[in-house]
Amino acid sequence: MKWRYQLALWALRTKIKILSSVSKSAAAKSAFDLFCTPMVRTKSSLPPVFTKAEHLSLHWQSYRLRGFRWNKGGSKKALIIHGFQSSCTNFHAYAEALMEHGYEVVAVDAPAHGGSSGTKINLIIYKDLILYLQQTFGPFDAAMAHSFGGLALTLALEEWPSTPLPKIALIAPASETSTAITQFFDSMQIKDPKVVAGFYQIIHQLYQKPADWYSVKRVLPKLNTPVLWIHDEDDTITPIADAEKIWALSIPQLRIVRTKGLGHRQVYKNPASVSEVMNHFTSTT
Repeated sequence: MKWRYQLALWALRTKIKILSSVSKSAAAKSAFDLFCTPMVRTKSSLPPVFTKAEHLSLHWQSYRLRGFRWNKGGSKKALIIHGFQSSCTNFHAYAEALMEHGYEVVAVDAPAHGGSSGTKINLIIYKDLILYLQQTFGPFDAAMAHSFGGLALTLALEEWPSTPLPKIALIAPASETSTAITQFFDSMQIKDPKVVAGFYQIIHQLYQKPADWYSVKRVLPKLNTPVLWIHDEDDTITPIADAEKIWALSIPQLRIVRTKGLGHRQVYKNPASVSEVMNHFTSTT
């Protein structure tokens, strides 16, 4: 219920404010942990197409992951990557369409999502999981990703262990980590400069990279593979303004599809988006 969400949000804001009055570093640590913690976990029943899947139980790092594979032995292979606070079960339409086109399809719930274990996730964990899936189930001919998963996929492609790279479809990708952090600070009402600085310091100390390193804009021009990018003008989660800055680079391997009135989640559920992705993957160019 909406009131429960608002109450939880108030409690979390209050906790960080109280910590900030005692210790700026503790407040920054608490804020970063919250930033990496999905507040919602998809627990809906499995769509019918999942009854046709091979159910995968994967042990990776410290996690037990729930996954699915369809059409094992297909002539081509495709990977489905979900976004933050989501699950691969939300992408059943893509699994069905990919199977119809002869693909072997793999989809796995990320740590702290769906039926997988864990309580926190960050981009490096997700990037490393995608590389593990490529090594275990690949090589993939195609990969599609939504939102947070789109940025994780892009970072993974920078370290892809084999060539050629798969064809890529990004749907409303979270293109700039700095934007996600700003949105998080706004929602949590974090304004103390020392807490903000401590938050960014934690990110840098964790993997020796600044926050703006985690960027689609930094990586995408270097990728030698066809990329489809679908984004809705009314997306309030991953603003199209960030996407437009990348589109302005006129990357030759990039094809753009703009939609309107669908927002952040309906854009991937739209049948026209499914068709665009299938056309992209099956085209000969």
